Amino acid sequence: MRPTDKQTVKIGLIAPLTGPGAVFGNSIDRAIKLAQQDTKNTKFTYKVIVEDDGTNPTQSASAAQKLINVDKVQVLISMTSGTGNAVKPIATSNKVPNICICSDISVANADYNFTNLILPDDEAGGWLAAAQKQGVHSIAILHQNQQGINAIINSIKKLASQYKISIVYEDQWDPTVRDFKTIITKARASKPDVFYMVAFPPTEDIIGQELKDLGVKNISSSAGFGISAKPELFDGLWYNDANVSDISFRTRFEEQFPTIRFNVRSAPFGYDSFMMIVNSFESGTDLNAYLSNLTTFDGKAGKITKEAGTRNFHSAPGFWIIKNGKSEPLNVK
Repeated sequence: MRPTDKQTVKIGLIAPLTGPGAVFGNSIDRAIKLAQQDTKNTKFTYKVIVEDDGTNPTQSASAAQKLINVDKVQVLISMTSGTGNAVKPIATSNKVPNICICSDISVANADYNFTNLILPDDEAGGWLAAAQKQGVHSIAILHQNQQGINAIINSIKKLASQYKISIVYEDQWDPTVRDFKTIITKARASKPDVFYMVAFPPTEDIIGQELKDLGVKNISSSAGFGISAKPELFDGLWYNDANVSDISFRTRFEEQFPTIRFNVRSAPFGYDSFMMIVNSFESGTDLNAYLSNLTTFDGKAGKITKEAGTRNFHSAPGFWIIKNGKSEPLNVK
């Protein structure tokens, strides 16, 4: 149901403000606050109600039920693939659109659900192309078992041969694992040019410390180092992730929220998703229909596109390097 003029549009945000995904969650929360500041002279007032799910899918589902049934939100923005998959059936059954900032594009295979991030094939292809230019011929894949991470890894394995890169070792672990010495030893025995490692904290930081202690420096990632709780572990290492087309957006974020680390994988997409929602309501178009028919959007993440008949918004990846514990843009030639 659409609000009448002068009423409030309620937007539910499900994000990890605590726990291993807190870098994601706090960054998207503040980015949406910037979007609210930029929403002026509108027909409606836009109120965001935030629920912290700690990247726990059970909490994600409870948060969605509460936001829809108690707070009466008209739309959801969610974060991470685990959350998106938990929220998906609830959004569909209640006919409440859900925009998930996540890598698992299957989150959008049900009506009322959309994703807004880099497509796994684009992210994997971008990393492989950059690695090939640097003379990489072999990689050892080390990764956490998680839907979004698995989607990226599957694309790496599917596309690697096109870039003449061989996968000489692969190991996957569950989030409860805390000792990686055996995995690292086996991976080193395969003598890869690069250790391609993708994980969430705290396992990312544990294996990062163990790799550092063992003198392993040839490490890279997709979407990895920028979310680390200890990014200094990866100083001097490059990775690919989302892009920020407007650097002044990051500058403004950091000036206004100096204690919150800007995260390129959540902040621009949170801002853009909020603005898509505002544009729909201001235009008088049903939100599900608006998002379904929208094919291009110029946002903070760059040019966002969506093929007709799909629900996966996506944009081009960018490249980053950790310098003094902070993610900085990297020009990969």
